Amino acid sequence: PLYVSLVIGLLQSKASRYASLLGSANSLLYTVVYASLSLYANAAYALLASFPLQLLTFFRWKKNAYKHSTKFQRLNKKQWIFLAAAFTLSFVVVNLVVGMSGGFDPLCLLAIAACLTFVMEIGQENGAKYRFWVICNSVLWCAYDILSKAWPSMFTHICLLVFTIAGMIIHDRKTKNEVKE
Repeated sequence: PLYVSLVIGLLQSKASRYASLLGSANSLLYTVVYASLSLYANAAYALLASFPLQLLTFFRWKKNAYKHSTKFQRLNKKQWIFLAAAFTLSFVVVNLVVGMSGGFDPLCLLAIAACLTFVMEIGQENGAKYRFWVICNSVLWCAYDILSKAWPSMFTHICLLVFTIAGMIIHDRKTKNEVKE
Protein backbone atom coordinates (compact mmCIF):
# COMPACT_ATOMS: atom_id res chain seq x y z
CA PRO A 1 0.00 0.00 0.00
CA LEU A 2 2.88 2.42 0.62
CA TYR A 3 3.99 2.41 -2.99
CA VAL A 4 0.42 2.81 -4.16
CA SER A 5 0.12 5.78 -1.77
CA LEU A 6 3.18 7.35 -3.37
CA VAL A 7 1.61 7.02 -6.83
CA ILE A 8 -1.57 8.56 -5.42
CA GLY A 9 0.48 11.47 -4.07
CA LEU A 10 1.92 11.99 -7.54
CA LEU A 11 -1.56 11.93 -9.08
CA GLN A 12 -2.81 14.38 -6.44
CA SER A 13 0.02 16.78 -7.22
CA LYS A 14 -1.34 16.91 -10.77
CA ALA A 15 -4.95 17.32 -9.50
CA SER A 16 -5.79 14.01 -11.19
CA ARG A 17 -9.26 12.80 -10.40
CA TYR A 18 -7.98 9.21 -10.66
CA ALA A 19 -6.05 9.68 -7.42
CA SER A 20 -9.26 9.14 -5.45
CA LEU A 21 -10.23 6.06 -7.44
CA LEU A 22 -6.83 4.48 -6.83
CA GLY A 23 -7.02 5.74 -3.23
CA SER A 24 -10.26 3.86 -2.65
CA ALA A 25 -8.64 0.60 -3.81
CA ASN A 26 -5.60 1.39 -1.67
CA SER A 27 -7.87 1.82 1.36
CA LEU A 28 -8.89 -1.80 0.96
CA LEU A 29 -5.22 -2.84 0.88
CA TYR A 30 -4.59 -0.81 4.03
CA THR A 31 -7.56 -2.49 5.69
CA VAL A 32 -5.91 -5.89 5.19
CA VAL A 33 -2.47 -4.65 6.29
CA TYR A 34 -3.78 -2.91 9.41
CA ALA A 35 -5.91 -5.91 10.39
CA SER A 36 -2.93 -8.26 9.96
CA LEU A 37 -0.89 -5.97 12.26
CA SER A 38 -3.73 -5.91 14.86
CA LEU A 39 -4.31 -2.18 14.28
CA TYR A 40 -8.06 -2.66 14.28
CA ALA A 41 -9.08 1.00 14.66
CA ASN A 42 -6.95 1.89 11.63
CA ALA A 43 -8.38 -1.05 9.69
CA ALA A 44 -11.94 -0.04 10.56
CA TYR A 45 -11.29 3.55 9.54
CA ALA A 46 -9.67 2.50 6.24
CA LEU A 47 -12.65 0.29 5.38
CA LEU A 48 -15.56 2.29 6.79
CA ALA A 49 -14.44 5.88 6.24
CA SER A 50 -11.49 6.19 3.86
CA PHE A 51 -12.70 3.71 1.24
CA PRO A 52 -16.19 5.17 0.74
CA LEU A 53 -14.95 8.76 1.08
CA GLN A 54 -12.32 8.28 -1.64
CA LEU A 55 -14.86 6.60 -3.91
CA LEU A 56 -17.39 9.39 -3.36
CA THR A 57 -14.66 11.97 -4.00
CA PHE A 58 -13.87 10.32 -7.34
CA PHE A 59 -17.50 10.50 -8.45
CA ARG A 60 -17.90 14.05 -7.16
CA TRP A 61 -14.72 15.16 -8.92
CA LYS A 62 -15.85 13.36 -12.08
CA LYS A 63 -18.68 15.92 -12.32
CA ASN A 64 -16.09 18.71 -12.49
CA ALA A 65 -13.72 16.92 -14.84
CA TYR A 66 -11.29 18.82 -17.00
CA LYS A 67 -9.45 16.28 -19.17
CA HIS A 68 -7.78 13.95 -16.62
CA SER A 69 -7.85 16.56 -13.88
CA THR A 70 -10.58 18.32 -11.99
CA LYS A 71 -11.62 21.89 -11.35
CA PHE A 72 -11.54 22.69 -7.66
CA GLN A 73 -14.61 24.20 -6.13
CA ARG A 74 -14.96 25.76 -2.72
CA LEU A 75 -17.26 23.98 -0.28
CA ASN A 76 -20.20 25.96 0.95
CA LYS A 77 -20.76 26.40 4.68
CA LYS A 78 -23.29 23.55 4.91
CA GLN A 79 -20.87 21.13 3.17
CA TRP A 80 -18.02 22.12 5.50
CA ILE A 81 -20.16 21.55 8.58
CA PHE A 82 -21.38 18.20 7.23
CA LEU A 83 -17.86 16.98 6.45
CA ALA A 84 -16.44 18.15 9.77
CA ALA A 85 -19.27 16.44 11.66
CA ALA A 86 -18.97 13.24 9.59
CA PHE A 87 -15.21 12.94 10.14
CA THR A 88 -15.45 13.69 13.84
CA LEU A 89 -18.33 11.27 14.34
CA SER A 90 -16.63 8.51 12.36
CA PHE A 91 -13.47 8.74 14.43
CA VAL A 92 -15.29 8.84 17.74
CA VAL A 93 -17.47 5.87 16.79
CA VAL A 94 -14.56 3.80 15.45
CA ASN A 95 -12.44 4.48 18.54
CA LEU A 96 -15.32 3.76 20.92
CA VAL A 97 -16.27 0.52 19.18
CA VAL A 98 -12.70 -0.75 18.87
CA GLY A 99 -11.66 0.43 22.33
CA MET A 100 -14.77 -0.65 24.27
CA SER A 101 -12.69 -2.73 26.63
CA GLY A 102 -10.24 0.09 27.34
CA GLY A 103 -12.54 3.07 26.95
CA PHE A 104 -12.06 6.22 24.93
CA ASP A 105 -8.53 6.78 23.62
CA PRO A 106 -7.43 10.42 24.06
CA LEU A 107 -5.35 10.04 20.89
CA CYS A 108 -8.68 10.00 19.10
CA LEU A 109 -8.72 13.80 19.56
CA LEU A 110 -5.47 14.11 17.60
CA ALA A 111 -6.93 11.90 14.87
CA ILE A 112 -10.05 14.09 14.79
CA ALA A 113 -7.84 17.16 14.39
CA ALA A 114 -6.04 15.42 11.50
CA CYS A 115 -9.35 14.62 9.85
CA LEU A 116 -10.55 18.18 10.25
CA THR A 117 -7.39 19.42 8.54
CA PHE A 118 -8.30 17.07 5.69
CA VAL A 119 -11.72 18.71 5.52
CA MET A 120 -9.98 22.09 5.35
CA GLU A 121 -7.64 20.73 2.67
CA ILE A 122 -10.32 19.48 0.29
CA GLY A 123 -12.28 22.71 0.52
CA GLN A 124 -9.51 24.99 -0.74
CA GLU A 125 -9.43 26.70 -4.11
CA ASN A 126 -6.25 28.59 -3.26
CA GLY A 127 -3.17 26.45 -3.92
CA ALA A 128 -1.14 27.95 -1.06
CA LYS A 129 -3.90 27.26 1.47
CA TYR A 130 -4.35 23.75 0.07
CA ARG A 131 -0.64 23.08 0.53
CA PHE A 132 -0.72 24.42 4.08
CA TRP A 133 -3.56 22.07 5.07
CA VAL A 134 -1.95 19.07 3.29
CA ILE A 135 1.25 19.57 5.30
CA CYS A 136 -0.70 20.13 8.55
CA ASN A 137 -2.63 16.93 7.91
CA SER A 138 0.54 14.90 7.28
CA VAL A 139 2.31 16.29 10.35
CA LEU A 140 -0.68 15.53 12.60
CA TRP A 141 -0.86 11.96 11.29
CA CYS A 142 2.88 11.51 11.91
CA ALA A 143 2.41 12.79 15.48
CA TYR A 144 -0.54 10.44 15.97
CA ASP A 145 1.49 7.49 14.68
CA ILE A 146 4.42 8.28 16.96
CA LEU A 147 2.24 8.71 20.06
CA SER A 148 0.24 5.56 19.34
CA LYS A 149 3.39 3.64 18.34
CA ALA A 150 1.80 2.73 15.01
CA TRP A 151 5.15 2.31 13.28
CA PRO A 152 3.90 0.93 9.94
CA SER A 153 1.50 3.85 9.60
CA MET A 154 4.20 6.30 10.65
CA PHE A 155 6.53 5.03 7.93
CA THR A 156 3.77 5.52 5.36
CA HIS A 157 2.85 9.00 6.60
CA ILE A 158 6.48 10.18 6.74
CA CYS A 159 7.09 8.93 3.19
CA LEU A 160 3.92 10.66 2.01
CA LEU A 161 4.96 13.91 3.72
CA VAL A 162 8.42 13.82 2.13
CA PHE A 163 7.02 12.99 -1.31
CA THR A 164 4.29 15.62 -0.99
CA ILE A 165 6.84 18.33 -0.22
CA ALA A 166 9.12 17.06 -3.01
CA GLY A 167 6.16 17.09 -5.41
CA MET A 168 5.35 20.67 -4.45
CA ILE A 169 8.96 21.74 -5.07
CA ILE A 170 9.10 19.93 -8.42
CA HIS A 171 5.76 21.44 -9.46
CA ASP A 172 6.91 24.95 -8.53
CA ARG A 173 10.18 24.59 -10.43
CA LYS A 174 8.39 23.21 -13.48
CA THR A 175 5.79 25.99 -13.38
CA LYS A 176 8.52 28.62 -12.93
CA ASN A 177 10.39 27.28 -15.97
CA GLU A 178 7.19 27.21 -18.07
CA VAL A 179 6.46 30.83 -17.18
CA LYS A 180 9.97 31.89 -18.28
CA GLU A 181 9.51 30.24 -21.68
